[in-house]
Amino acid sequence: MSLFRRNRTGKDAIMRTLAALLLGCFCAVSAHAVTNTNVVAFALLKVAPEKYKNKHVVYTDTYGSFLPTFPPYVEASGFKNDKWFILLVGDPILPVLFKKTDTNSVFVSTLKAGSSVKVTGRVRAFRVEPKASFMPTYYVDADAVGLESEPNPLDQPPDFRKQQKGPLRGGPPRR
Repeated sequence: MSLFRRNRTGKDAIMRTLAALLLGCFCAVSAHAVTNTNVVAFALLKVAPEKYKNKHVVYTDTYGSFLPTFPPYVEASGFKNDKWFILLVGDPILPVLFKKTDTNSVFVSTLKAGSSVKVTGRVRAFRVEPKASFMPTYYVDADAVGLESEPNPLDQPPDFRKQQKGPLRGGPPRR
């Protein structure tokens, strides 16, 4: 007999079997969640969001900005301005709702317009219909938003507001 061998009781064997079953169920659920993700081009998602309703999607597009205030129908759907961000990634017709936490607030404040971001979340419909037909009826409930790349400063047009006016200062000639 080995000195390291314990005398196992029936109760201990049942607990080990139960733990193995729970671990197996957890692995099966997490494997199902990974395979249930749709990597989608934003152009397809923008055209037919109802096709992806309640499905988990991943897409990458350009960050524009965030909305400081919410439209009334968004607040009526249960989203409060102090608990959520509305990010405009790609096109405003499909906004991204992102939970406000300390780390998310720092992340959103450091994002620059024109950055490429990766959005992971579920496509959902607002509970309240907007009164105007051009307002979005679907949104992405984001689990994660990650920075893919910073905007290239060479791609941006020059800011002419910072230049002095006049013929010798690089501005248009005076008439």
